[in-house]
Amino acid sequence: MKSAIIITVVTIVTVLLTELTAATDRPLAHADAPLTQCTSTAASDTSTIPGWLGYIAEHRTDVALDLRTLTGERIALNSGTRFPTASAIKIVHLAAYAAAVEADRVNPQDTVDVGQWQRWYFPLDGGAHREALRHLGIPQTDNGIALDPGRRVSYAQLADVMIRFSDSAAPDLLRTHLGDDALRSVMDRYGISGPVPSLLGLYLGVVDPALRTPADQDRAAQRFHDDPAVAASYWARLASVDQSDTTRTASSITATASSLTSLMSAIADGSFGPGSALARGVLEFQGRQPDGSILGFKGGSLPGVLTEVFEYHAPDGRIAVGTMMVRNMSRDAQDRDQFTHQRLLLGALTDPAISAALRCVV
Repeated sequence: MKSAIIITVVTIVTVLLTELTAATDRPLAHADAPLTQCTSTAASDTSTIPGWLGYIAEHRTDVALDLRTLTGERIALNSGTRFPTASAIKIVHLAAYAAAVEADRVNPQDTVDVGQWQRWYFPLDGGAHREALRHLGIPQTDNGIALDPGRRVSYAQLADVMIRFSDSAAPDLLRTHLGDDALRSVMDRYGISGPVPSLLGLYLGVVDPALRTPADQDRAAQRFHDDPAVAASYWARLASVDQSDTTRTASSITATASSLTSLMSAIADGSFGPGSALARGVLEFQGRQPDGSILGFKGGSLPGVLTEVFEYHAPDGRIAVGTMMVRNMSRDAQDRDQFTHQRLLLGALTDPAISAALRCVV
């Protein structure tokens, strides 16, 4: 398994889109062994698309799917069951931010100190914050602390790196600026129950087993933010904690596949309302492909957990949206994946052969 607590999922999608552009009749089926309709299922192996189908067949209770394909078909498995979201929950923060911008409650060009942003930073994000600083040209220490905490960054930049690199300090800063009611409005509208999430709180729960509930984690995150001495005490625990033991904390932020698909679908087709176009622009940061297609996405990973939410616009204007959530993965299964789950999800959304094969196992 990767050494990081959360694994960002940015670069592989460029490869997926390149393959999709190169083979319009069978976008991804060529990438692995041929798929047949409802014949014997391949052995479980998360390094290939057929092997992923075998994995789903063997682990049906630990996989949730909610797909709406280019042909208009819906494919669902455990779509109403709550699963850990990992960083996919940041779609909620993005939607709330975009709506606030459109309502003139937030000026995206207003700025905050990097030091203020970093008061929500704890280095269990798989290097996402460091990548965000590097992208913005902000010099930093080996631990991802900006050398110039007075440097200014805009809310637009924070929203971008929250999605582009899965920075986990940005969503808590945006939450503070927007207010919980803004996030709760999005969550209630799309059936995402539970407390307003704190990414920092989730991370602090990794190093402090006493933080047993989301409310405990949220209060700890606020103390971390408010009191440098408290923050220093948590930083001091990092060397002695088993960062791979996140089973308990991983489940503190959850949602259903159907709720995430509904929110992403509303952003993709504009039915979310004011803010849809802005949110799409952030999610689709890789831009339009040579064939005219475009993909927006947000995923996340914790030990034992994978999540992925895609919205795909075909060159002819059709839209496909899908969510895949996996829990209780072994370390070996997650190591072997190497983003193959993204190939499966995008293929199932766009290629009838792969969607037919997926139907056979759900």
